[in-house]
Amino acid sequence: MFKVILDTNFYRNLSRNKSNKQIIRLLNKVKSAENKKDIYPLFNPIVAKELLAHINYKNWTNRKYIIQSLKALYQHSGNTENYEAIPLPELLIGKSFFQQEIQMKIETQKAIGQMVFNIAKKPYLDTFLKLQKNLSLNKKHIEEGEKGFTESITNFFKQIDPNSNGNNIFKSDKSKRNAITKQIENKKTSIEIASAMLHLTNLLLNAENNTKILSLIELEPIAEEFIKTFPEPINLQKNVFKKVAQNKFNIEKNSNYIWDIHMMYYVGQNTINSSKMIFVTSDKAMIKSALSTNNQNIIYNYNEYLDFLDIK
Repeated sequence: MFKVILDTNFYRNLSRNKSNKQIIRLLNKVKSAENKKDIYPLFNPIVAKELLAHINYKNWTNRKYIIQSLKALYQHSGNTENYEAIPLPELLIGKSFFQQEIQMKIETQKAIGQMVFNIAKKPYLDTFLKLQKNLSLNKKHIEEGEKGFTESITNFFKQIDPNSNGNNIFKSDKSKRNAITKQIENKKTSIEIASAMLHLTNLLLNAENNTKILSLIELEPIAEEFIKTFPEPINLQKNVFKKVAQNKFNIEKNSNYIWDIHMMYYVGQNTINSSKMIFVTSDKAMIKSALSTNNQNIIYNYNEYLDFLDIK
């Protein structure tokens, strides 16, 4: 048995330039083929968050394309009654390393699913007006997440090169840039990235459950387990660091890359209720990173997945 998680562009590609009837017809083919291969799709809350953040109920053209993608996401992941979702990364981390749930994040995920359901079923102005508060909160969360991602990477490189602003690291000194790249490849950087994610989760648990806030020294052995459990997001984030170090990646213009890193928690050799994971994305950097982490990871692009399902 397999669980498949698909990225934002899969649903955009699947619904692009198609009528509602054509989308439903194609989705029915996909779901039938998945069922024959014992594959069960999971609702991807990160995809939902990204799509919902781009909805503007005053702009019909933009809204139309987003609605089609949201319909495809919901109809593929469930039915009129229910759907099965993959947890947000913070929930995976909280459960895996602190053996605790973050109720606030569970409620957030439920709210995201409910918004997608309502828009998919009744994509009318009245629906958007009713959901305006939650849509605004979701957009704010997306913006804050991207801002925090940009600031964390900018600050990381400012400590190395105080003259940089997160770009143009040692602009005229290639040897120093190469030394930074080599440093990023070390296990120490993996531990630091893992510790940062664990610390953020620890803070959420402290705010909700009064969980003890662990020091970096206390987090280190947990971080060692983290990089074994979730090497894929660590690897992709290190690849971003290396591109920034070589001045080949403008983090301010690519702040939404944080969501690609978050989706890498859904790639790998971990199982969901004993089911292996399949991940579908057309992002070349994600595919390359996932396979370089472990060539046994099951990852397809859009066309490869349809071919795998024998859908022409």
